[in-house]
Amino acid sequence: MAEPPLRWSLGGSQPIKRVAYLSLFLLVGATMPMVLGTLSVGIAGGAVALWGMALMILIFVLHADVILKITFGARSIDSAASPELVRLAADVAARAELGKPRLGLINSRQPNAFAVTHGQMEKSTILLTEALLRELNRAEIEAVLTLLMVQLRRHDAYSMQVLASLGSMGSIALNGALLRQAGSPDVVPGAFARILALFEAPVSRLAERFVLRSQDKIELVYAADADAAELCGNPLFLARTLARLDGLAATVQNHTVERHPATAHMFVVDPRQEAHAGGVSTTHPPMRARVERLRQMAGVGVDF
Repeated sequence: MAEPPLRWSLGGSQPIKRVAYLSLFLLVGATMPMVLGTLSVGIAGGAVALWGMALMILIFVLHADVILKITFGARSIDSAASPELVRLAADVAARAELGKPRLGLINSRQPNAFAVTHGQMEKSTILLTEALLRELNRAEIEAVLTLLMVQLRRHDAYSMQVLASLGSMGSIALNGALLRQAGSPDVVPGAFARILALFEAPVSRLAERFVLRSQDKIELVYAADADAAELCGNPLFLARTLARLDGLAATVQNHTVERHPATAHMFVVDPRQEAHAGGVSTTHPPMRARVERLRQMAGVGVDF
């Protein structure tokens, strides 16, 4: 079966509107550095500031997958390093009639995963945390891989990663994620950081408005769960895997997500401590509701 072409659609035009809103807001936000540049070095300085912000937005849109991998310090997994995991991913891709994606590893103590893409499946990467590989068994890892490949097949990951990248643009640049090696302190010293700090708070609030509090994102999670359950043929096992993963994630803080909260919606289960502590997630449906729907697919009642 030929892979469908990459598209922006996520069940409507809302993600496109969110990208437009965020981009417009960021360009409007460039007014301050433009004014500062004009006052300090003249009209040329203001123009450089404005075009610099526009270029930055373009980079964060076109290379969102690369930026997110750098932000989370992901490193590649190949057949030499983990032959069994690579074979497992290839088997799941074959079952889904998709090209084989790349695999990446994130140094995190929280069991979780997400996917990024840059076109066709072979240019996509499924990112798993070290804790996930350590805590889950082979069958549970297969269930997670199936869910993420379904998201890639549905093209959910593409638009959501662009939103995550744009929504986190201020904090990613401010924290120096693109200027450091993985694991080193997040800091951009000097006047550049002070200017970027002017935009981090409003950008974060806008990201929450247009990215995190997204009803169609919630519906996407339900739809991906259902497709993954059909693909793996065992809705009950997928439900148990998700519930276990959610319970494990609730006990460990994901420091990178806490610094870049606009990336939270990309993960299989909500990675933010505040969501688990308060019992309410703005990026994912309640785990009880996800389990209930999967159990209904299997024709059994809820036991959670």
